[in-house]
Amino acid sequence: VTAVVTNVSKTGAGLRVPEAIPPNEAVTVTMAFLDQAGTPTQEKLAGVVAWMAPSPKGFLLGITWDQAIDQRPQDVQTVLAANGWQ
Repeated sequence: VTAVVTNVSKTGAGLRVPEAIPPNEAVTVTMAFLDQAGTPTQEKLAGVVAWMAPSPKGFLLGITWDQAIDQRPQDVQTVLAANGWQ
């Protein structure tokens, strides 16, 4: 499923998706971005759907990151910084 990111933080993310994904469903979010050198980069972050709500363009999802994110703080900071999010 392709999603539009509405926000990202160290604890989770908000996404807009075209189809429903139920709460408590495990997900992997692939963030594609340009790093500080302008090189295309991808990071995969594991999480769980915390909530889902209908929206005019599909569904809004709240994702919380798994503990593995806590074990890779530099990777998370790289993703957040590359996108101007904190």
